[in-house]
Amino acid sequence: MKLDLSRHCIETEIRRLYNRSVSRYIKLKKEDPLLEADIELLKAALESLAFPGLRSGYEELAGNQGSNVVELVANDDGGVIVKIDGRDVI
Repeated sequence: MKLDLSRHCIETEIRRLYNRSVSRYIKLKKEDPLLEADIELLKAALESLAFPGLRSGYEELAGNQGSNVVELVANDDGGVIVKIDGRDVI
């Protein structure tokens, strides 16, 4: 899942995407496995990532950095991987 950090930090973007996805899921009134997977990934990120450390350690994750590609990916253990320009940072 690609994150848009051109206007805000990684934590704000993940919270926005999570809230938007949950709202969309409720409005669907039916199961959507892809949307459910997105919600689980975003929830895992919110629960497990140390956002202050990420923002201070990687300026790309602090926001206003439109030139980098930031992705959130699930790993095999159900955890979260953050990638910047294709390289794992978490």
